[in-house]
Amino acid sequence: MLGGVPAGAVRPGGKLIEFYEDGRLEQYNLKDDLGARTNLARRLPRKAAELHALLKRWRASVKAVMPSPNPGYDAAKVDQGVAGAEPPTAPL
Repeated sequence: MLGGVPAGAVRPGGKLIEFYEDGRLEQYNLKDDLGARTNLARRLPRKAAELHALLKRWRASVKAVMPSPNPGYDAAKVDQGVAGAEPPTAPL
């Protein structure tokens, strides 16, 4: 698998991922869901907000350089997720 999508994550007592291209959040309870299959961000919005604030504070503390917006980005045309889109296979 190649590539990925621009994102940041924190993992105190679980995992929260912020996808920079569309601002989407994914939150997982790794204790009960090690494969990170059930996104809890909408079900637990306060916890997602708490973890997102932690991520933003950390970025500010390290003066993280954030990616610039891509004006050509079209969320409807890409496969989002931790691993990003699978690369096309080359003909033999």
